[in-house]
Amino acid sequence: MRQPISRLSRALGLGIGLFAGLCLIGCRTGLPANARPSVQPSPPKDGLPYIVDPVPDGSFEHDPRAFTQGFAYSKGHLYESTGRNGESALRRLNVATGEVEKTQQLEDQHFGEGLTIFEEKLYQLTWTSNVCFVYDQETFTRQKELFYNGQGWGLALNPEERLLIFSDGSDTLRFLDPTNLVSKRNLVVTDGQGQPVANLNELEWVRGEIWANIWMTDRIARIDPKTGKVKSWLLLTKLSGQEHDEDEDVLNGVAYDHDGDVLWLTGKLWNRVYRFDDVTETFFSASGRAKP
Repeated sequence: MRQPISRLSRALGLGIGLFAGLCLIGCRTGLPANARPSVQPSPPKDGLPYIVDPVPDGSFEHDPRAFTQGFAYSKGHLYESTGRNGESALRRLNVATGEVEKTQQLEDQHFGEGLTIFEEKLYQLTWTSNVCFVYDQETFTRQKELFYNGQGWGLALNPEERLLIFSDGSDTLRFLDPTNLVSKRNLVVTDGQGQPVANLNELEWVRGEIWANIWMTDRIARIDPKTGKVKSWLLLTKLSGQEHDEDEDVLNGVAYDHDGDVLWLTGKLWNRVYRFDDVTETFFSASGRAKP
Protein backbone atom coordinates (compact mmCIF):
# COMPACT_ATOMS: atom_id res chain seq x y z
CA MET A 1 0.00 0.00 0.00
CA ARG A 2 1.28 3.47 -0.86
CA GLN A 3 2.16 5.35 2.31
CA PRO A 4 0.12 8.43 3.39
CA ILE A 5 2.93 10.61 2.03
CA SER A 6 1.84 9.66 -1.51
CA ARG A 7 -0.37 12.68 -2.17
CA LEU A 8 1.97 14.98 -0.29
CA SER A 9 4.61 13.87 -2.77
CA ARG A 10 2.66 15.74 -5.46
CA ALA A 11 3.33 19.01 -3.69
CA LEU A 12 7.07 18.75 -3.17
CA GLY A 13 8.89 18.58 -6.53
CA LEU A 14 10.98 15.89 -8.14
CA GLY A 15 13.41 14.43 -5.61
CA ILE A 16 14.90 11.20 -4.39
CA GLY A 17 14.44 8.45 -1.86
CA LEU A 18 11.84 9.51 0.69
CA PHE A 19 10.08 6.92 2.85
CA ALA A 20 11.48 3.75 1.32
CA GLY A 21 12.35 5.25 -2.02
CA LEU A 22 9.14 7.04 -3.02
CA CYS A 23 9.76 9.68 -5.66
CA LEU A 24 8.65 13.22 -5.17
CA ILE A 25 6.77 14.22 -8.31
CA GLY A 26 5.38 17.56 -9.39
CA CYS A 27 6.24 20.68 -7.37
CA ARG A 28 2.95 22.22 -6.25
CA THR A 29 3.24 24.06 -2.93
CA GLY A 30 6.89 24.50 -2.04
CA LEU A 31 6.40 22.94 1.41
CA PRO A 32 9.50 21.62 3.20
CA ALA A 33 9.94 17.85 3.15
CA ASN A 34 8.76 17.39 6.75
CA ALA A 35 5.65 19.56 6.38
CA ARG A 36 2.19 17.99 6.45
CA PRO A 37 -0.47 20.18 4.77
CA SER A 38 -3.91 20.50 6.33
CA VAL A 39 -7.34 21.47 5.07
CA GLN A 40 -7.64 25.23 4.66
CA PRO A 41 -11.04 26.44 5.93
CA SER A 42 -10.57 30.16 5.29
CA PRO A 43 -12.70 31.85 2.57
CA PRO A 44 -10.88 32.98 -0.57
CA LYS A 45 -9.83 36.63 -0.58
CA ASP A 46 -9.99 37.33 -4.29
CA GLY A 47 -13.29 39.26 -4.23
CA LEU A 48 -15.35 36.55 -5.90
CA PRO A 49 -18.72 35.36 -4.56
CA TYR A 50 -18.76 32.17 -2.57
CA ILE A 51 -21.30 29.83 -1.01
CA VAL A 52 -20.43 28.49 2.42
CA ASP A 53 -21.64 25.12 3.69
CA PRO A 54 -24.77 24.44 1.64
CA VAL A 55 -26.93 21.96 3.52
CA PRO A 56 -27.16 18.52 1.90
CA ASP A 57 -30.59 16.98 1.28
CA GLY A 58 -29.44 13.48 2.12
CA SER A 59 -26.50 11.10 2.26
CA PHE A 60 -25.53 7.45 2.26
CA GLU A 61 -22.69 5.45 3.74
CA HIS A 62 -19.41 5.41 1.87
CA ASP A 63 -16.59 2.90 2.26
CA PRO A 64 -14.12 4.74 4.55
CA ARG A 65 -11.27 2.75 2.99
CA ALA A 66 -12.01 4.15 -0.48
CA PHE A 67 -9.37 6.70 -1.48
CA THR A 68 -11.72 8.54 -3.84
CA GLN A 69 -9.98 10.05 -6.86
CA GLY A 70 -12.73 10.23 -9.50
CA PHE A 71 -16.53 10.41 -9.29
CA ALA A 72 -19.21 10.36 -12.00
CA TYR A 73 -22.95 9.74 -12.35
CA SER A 74 -24.83 7.92 -15.12
CA LYS A 75 -28.09 6.04 -15.51
CA GLY A 76 -29.00 5.85 -11.84
CA HIS A 77 -25.56 4.86 -10.59
CA LEU A 78 -22.46 6.54 -9.24
CA TYR A 79 -19.09 5.44 -10.56
CA GLU A 80 -15.95 5.83 -8.49
CA SER A 81 -12.24 5.56 -9.16
CA THR A 82 -10.12 4.89 -6.08
CA GLY A 83 -6.39 5.31 -5.64
CA ARG A 84 -3.33 3.97 -3.83
CA ASN A 85 -1.12 1.31 -5.30
CA GLY A 86 -2.47 -2.16 -4.61
CA GLU A 87 -5.88 -0.77 -3.67
CA SER A 88 -6.97 1.14 -6.78
CA ALA A 89 -10.26 0.11 -8.35
CA LEU A 90 -13.21 1.09 -10.49
CA ARG A 91 -16.56 0.81 -8.67
CA ARG A 92 -20.27 1.17 -9.35
CA LEU A 93 -22.36 2.38 -6.40
CA ASN A 94 -26.08 2.13 -5.68
CA VAL A 95 -27.22 5.73 -5.12
CA ALA A 96 -29.94 4.66 -2.68
CA THR A 97 -27.85 2.49 -0.38
CA GLY A 98 -24.20 3.17 -1.21
CA GLU A 99 -23.70 -0.54 -1.88
CA VAL A 100 -20.77 -1.34 -4.15
CA GLU A 101 -22.48 -3.31 -6.90
CA LYS A 102 -19.51 -3.94 -9.17
CA THR A 103 -15.74 -3.66 -8.85
CA GLN A 104 -12.77 -3.90 -11.18
CA GLN A 105 -9.34 -3.86 -9.51
CA LEU A 106 -6.35 -2.20 -11.13
CA GLU A 107 -2.98 -3.86 -11.28
CA ASP A 108 -0.83 -3.04 -8.26
CA GLN A 109 1.52 -0.76 -10.17
CA HIS A 110 -1.30 1.64 -11.05
CA PHE A 111 -2.65 4.43 -8.84
CA GLY A 112 -6.23 5.16 -9.94
CA GLU A 113 -7.22 8.77 -10.55
CA GLY A 114 -9.88 10.82 -12.38
CA LEU A 115 -12.95 9.24 -13.98
CA THR A 116 -15.57 10.26 -16.52
CA ILE A 117 -18.10 8.69 -18.90
CA PHE A 118 -18.39 9.20 -22.66
CA GLU A 119 -20.57 7.21 -25.06
CA GLU A 120 -21.17 4.42 -22.51
CA LYS A 121 -17.47 4.03 -21.85
CA LEU A 122 -15.67 4.69 -18.58
CA TYR A 123 -12.39 6.60 -18.82
CA GLN A 124 -10.11 6.13 -15.79
CA LEU A 125 -6.82 7.98 -15.38
CA THR A 126 -3.76 6.81 -13.48
CA TRP A 127 -1.49 9.10 -11.50
CA THR A 128 2.00 8.39 -12.84
CA SER A 129 1.52 5.43 -15.20
CA ASN A 130 0.59 7.80 -18.06
CA VAL A 131 -2.27 5.52 -19.13
CA CYS A 132 -6.03 5.99 -19.29
CA PHE A 133 -8.04 2.77 -19.13
CA VAL A 134 -11.25 2.64 -21.17
CA TYR A 135 -13.98 0.23 -20.02
CA ASP A 136 -17.41 -0.82 -21.18
CA GLN A 137 -19.77 0.97 -18.80
CA GLU A 138 -22.02 -2.02 -18.21
CA THR A 139 -19.57 -4.93 -17.97
CA PHE A 140 -16.39 -3.10 -16.81
CA THR A 141 -14.53 -4.96 -19.55
CA ARG A 142 -11.33 -3.09 -20.35
CA GLN A 143 -11.50 -2.22 -24.04
CA LYS A 144 -8.37 -0.22 -24.66
CA GLU A 145 -5.58 1.88 -23.20
CA LEU A 146 -4.83 5.48 -24.13
CA PHE A 147 -1.62 7.27 -23.23
CA TYR A 148 -0.81 10.84 -22.18
CA ASN A 149 2.12 12.90 -20.92
CA GLY A 150 2.51 14.02 -17.32
CA GLN A 151 0.55 13.13 -14.23
CA GLY A 152 -3.15 12.29 -14.35
CA TRP A 153 -5.34 13.88 -11.67
CA GLY A 154 -8.93 14.78 -12.63
CA LEU A 155 -11.15 14.02 -15.61
CA ALA A 156 -14.54 15.25 -16.80
CA LEU A 157 -16.53 15.49 -20.03
CA ASN A 158 -17.37 18.70 -21.82
CA PRO A 159 -20.59 17.57 -23.54
CA GLU A 160 -20.78 20.70 -25.68
CA GLU A 161 -17.42 20.13 -27.39
CA ARG A 162 -17.40 16.36 -26.79
CA LEU A 163 -13.93 16.63 -25.31
CA LEU A 164 -12.43 15.27 -22.12
CA ILE A 165 -11.24 17.84 -19.56
CA PHE A 166 -7.99 16.75 -17.92
CA SER A 167 -6.15 18.10 -14.87
CA ASP A 168 -2.59 17.31 -13.81
CA GLY A 169 -2.48 19.22 -10.52
CA SER A 170 -1.23 22.43 -12.09
CA ASP A 171 -3.23 25.58 -12.95
CA THR A 172 -3.88 24.37 -16.51
CA LEU A 173 -6.70 22.20 -17.84
CA ARG A 174 -6.30 20.28 -21.09
CA PHE A 175 -9.17 19.52 -23.46
CA LEU A 176 -8.55 16.12 -25.05
CA ASP A 177 -9.95 14.15 -27.96
CA PRO A 178 -11.55 11.07 -26.32
CA THR A 179 -10.46 8.80 -29.18
CA ASN A 180 -6.72 9.32 -28.70
CA LEU A 181 -6.22 11.90 -25.89
CA VAL A 182 -4.64 14.38 -28.29
CA SER A 183 -4.82 17.85 -26.74
CA LYS A 184 -7.07 20.29 -28.62
CA ARG A 185 -6.57 23.29 -26.37
CA ASN A 186 -5.33 24.33 -22.93
CA LEU A 187 -7.01 26.57 -20.37
CA VAL A 188 -5.18 28.40 -17.57
CA VAL A 189 -7.44 28.85 -14.53
CA THR A 190 -7.25 32.17 -12.66
CA ASP A 191 -8.97 33.60 -9.59
CA GLY A 192 -10.68 36.95 -9.06
CA GLN A 193 -7.35 38.74 -8.90
CA GLY A 194 -6.03 37.12 -12.05
CA GLN A 195 -3.73 34.78 -10.16
CA PRO A 196 -3.28 31.18 -11.36
CA VAL A 197 -5.19 28.55 -9.36
CA ALA A 198 -2.97 25.50 -8.89
CA ASN A 199 -3.75 22.03 -7.51
CA LEU A 200 -6.80 21.55 -9.73
CA ASN A 201 -7.91 18.03 -8.94
CA GLU A 202 -11.15 16.07 -9.42
CA LEU A 203 -13.39 17.66 -12.07
CA GLU A 204 -17.06 17.75 -13.06
CA TRP A 205 -19.14 19.54 -15.69
CA VAL A 206 -22.12 21.22 -14.00
CA ARG A 207 -24.58 23.26 -16.07
CA GLY A 208 -21.98 24.72 -18.39
CA GLU A 209 -19.31 25.23 -15.73
CA ILE A 210 -16.23 23.21 -14.79
CA TRP A 211 -16.20 22.42 -11.08
CA ALA A 212 -12.77 21.57 -9.71
CA ASN A 213 -11.74 20.39 -6.27
CA ILE A 214 -8.68 22.29 -5.08
CA TRP A 215 -6.41 19.67 -3.56
CA MET A 216 -5.87 19.85 0.20
CA THR A 217 -8.58 22.47 0.71
CA ASP A 218 -12.32 22.46 1.36
CA ARG A 219 -12.94 24.50 -1.80
CA ILE A 220 -14.49 23.83 -5.17
CA ALA A 221 -13.79 26.33 -7.95
CA ARG A 222 -16.55 27.07 -10.46
CA ILE A 223 -14.72 27.80 -13.69
CA ASP A 224 -15.79 29.41 -16.96
CA PRO A 225 -14.76 26.84 -19.61
CA LYS A 226 -14.09 29.52 -22.21
CA THR A 227 -12.00 32.02 -20.23
CA GLY A 228 -10.60 29.90 -17.40
CA LYS A 229 -11.71 32.49 -14.87
CA VAL A 230 -13.14 31.26 -11.58
CA LYS A 231 -16.71 32.57 -11.39
CA SER A 232 -17.31 31.72 -7.73
CA TRP A 233 -16.34 29.29 -5.00
CA LEU A 234 -17.98 26.61 -2.88
CA LEU A 235 -16.67 26.18 0.65
CA LEU A 236 -17.53 22.86 2.27
CA THR A 237 -15.94 23.58 5.63
CA LYS A 238 -18.46 21.72 7.80
CA LEU A 239 -18.57 18.58 5.70
CA SER A 240 -14.80 18.51 5.39
CA GLY A 241 -14.41 19.15 9.09
CA GLN A 242 -16.65 16.35 10.23
CA GLU A 243 -14.98 13.91 7.84
CA HIS A 244 -11.41 15.11 8.39
CA ASP A 245 -9.43 12.63 10.48
CA GLU A 246 -6.21 12.16 8.52
CA ASP A 247 -4.03 14.47 6.45
CA GLU A 248 -5.26 13.07 3.15
CA ASP A 249 -9.00 12.56 3.74
CA VAL A 250 -9.94 15.74 1.92
CA LEU A 251 -12.86 16.72 -0.28
CA ASN A 252 -12.37 15.03 -3.65
CA GLY A 253 -15.48 13.77 -5.39
CA VAL A 254 -18.04 15.69 -7.46
CA ALA A 255 -20.69 13.96 -9.59
CA TYR A 256 -23.67 15.62 -11.26
CA ASP A 257 -26.93 14.09 -12.47
CA HIS A 258 -27.85 16.39 -15.35
CA ASP A 259 -31.36 14.99 -15.78
CA GLY A 260 -32.28 14.96 -12.10
CA ASP A 261 -30.36 18.17 -11.27
CA VAL A 262 -28.70 16.42 -8.33
CA LEU A 263 -25.14 16.87 -7.08
CA TRP A 264 -23.17 14.24 -5.16
CA LEU A 265 -20.11 15.12 -3.06
CA THR A 266 -17.63 12.99 -1.16
CA GLY A 267 -13.92 12.78 -0.37
CA LYS A 268 -10.95 10.51 0.13
CA LEU A 269 -11.65 8.03 2.95
CA TRP A 270 -14.95 9.75 3.77
CA ASN A 271 -17.67 7.89 5.64
CA ARG A 272 -20.53 9.31 3.58
CA VAL A 273 -21.59 10.58 0.15
CA TYR A 274 -23.72 13.74 0.35
CA ARG A 275 -26.62 14.60 -1.98
CA PHE A 276 -27.77 18.09 -2.98
CA ASP A 277 -31.14 18.29 -4.74
CA ASP A 278 -32.23 21.10 -7.06
CA VAL A 279 -28.75 22.28 -8.01
CA THR A 280 -30.21 25.07 -10.14
CA GLU A 281 -31.92 26.68 -7.16
CA THR A 282 -29.20 25.95 -4.61
CA PHE A 283 -26.16 27.05 -6.59
CA PHE A 284 -27.30 29.05 -9.64
CA SER A 285 -30.31 31.14 -8.55
CA ALA A 286 -30.05 34.65 -7.12
CA SER A 287 -30.96 33.29 -3.68
CA GLY A 288 -28.19 30.73 -3.92
CA ARG A 289 -25.39 33.22 -4.66
CA ALA A 290 -23.56 34.34 -1.55
CA LYS A 291 -21.65 37.58 -1.23
CA PRO A 292 -17.89 37.80 -0.65
